[in-house]
Order: sequence, then structure tokens, then C-alpha cells
Amino acid sequence: MLTNQVLSLAIVLSMTGCAEQMNRPRSKEAFVKEYTTAFDRGDTERVLSLVDWNGVPKPLRELYERLLTLHAGKHKVSDARLVKYKPDPKINDTYRGRKVITNSKPSYWFEVTTKGNLGFEGGSSENTLKFPVGEADGKFFFCGAIWADDDGSTGK
Repeated sequence: MLTNQVLSLAIVLSMTGCAEQMNRPRSKEAFVKEYTTAFDRGDTERVLSLVDWNGVPKPLRELYERLLTLHAGKHKVSDARLVKYKPDPKINDTYRGRKVITNSKPSYWFEVTTKGNLGFEGGSSENTLKFPVGEADGKFFFCGAIWADDDGSTGK
């Protein structure tokens, strides 16, 4: 009977996203290691579990999924670090003509560079990305993105 209750709780937690929040890294070093290990292995599910998806509309979720997992398992992380957050005027804050903001307060920038072969002779690439990272309750996560002008309904 207790087993059924635990199983039911696990199902509810996984459906609500609480399980992902429980498994979030508890230090900057652990966050970097979690992402790096998951990316290098091609574990896109784990990479994406590091994102706060609360309120993220479908077009922005799809963008994050593409950017965070681009070449996962094919390229390797060559450099990754968290640096103190301060607004970066070089970062484009619009997508499809709409202003975008984070759904959580950023504390850090996650700067990551990946390198790898593109599958043909002489074809290699290097990608560098920068994503906002938040910290809440001692846990680290990628801040999701929401429309700045959203009226509360997502997915527009």
C-alpha cells in the first residue's frame, strides 16, 4: 500500500515539474557539471530539466530547447562557467518582434562553449552561448523566458 502511495506521489510530482525542481543542483559547480555531463552524453532530457519552464510559452520553449541542446552528444563542452549577472546590451531581448524577459530573477550568466565535428572532412564548429541562471532555495536553474507584454495567457 505504501508503495502505491509513493508511486502515485512520484507520478504527480513528475507531471507538475516538482521532481525536476527537487533534482536541481545545489551549487554553482554542480550546475556546471550537471549541464556539461548531460550535454556531452547527449542527455537532452536532463539538460532541459535544468530550466524553469514556469509560464514559458511554446515558441520560447522551442527556442530554448533548440539552443540548449544544439549538437548535444555530438559536440563536447570545452568551456563552461557561471559569472555574476549584469545586464548585457549585446543580448537580443526580442524574438519574433516581441520583447522577452526572464520568468525568474537571474543571478548569473552561464557561458558555455562547445566544439565538435560536423560529420564531414574539415567540418568542425564551435558554438558559444550565454543563458541567465537563477538561484532559489539553494538550487540553481536556467531562467525561462516569457513575453514582456503577455496578458497572462501563454503560447501566443
